[in-house]
Amino acid sequence: MRASGAVTRSTLRQQIADALRDEVLAGRLQPGREFTVKQIAEQYGVSATPVREALFDLSAQGLLESDQHRGFRVYQFTVADYRAMVE
Repeated sequence: MRASGAVTRSTLRQQIADALRDEVLAGRLQPGREFTVKQIAEQYGVSATPVREALFDLSAQGLLESDQHRGFRVYQFTVADYRAMVE
């Protein structure tokens, strides 16, 4: 028998993506800030694999930019980006 409220199980990948998304949207990770998978993995005390997956997820959502040789960078939105979001 299932409970009436849906319960979801969050993966480590999702938890890291959610935490980093919150950091970006709250402005604690400033636009243009660069970091590597290793730095984030050490910050959260987890292995590189779920961090890498989470960062690629956030890149696909447009919050981060990926540079194959340098790591990731927080995307800097332009006025045109904000206009497009509102429209």
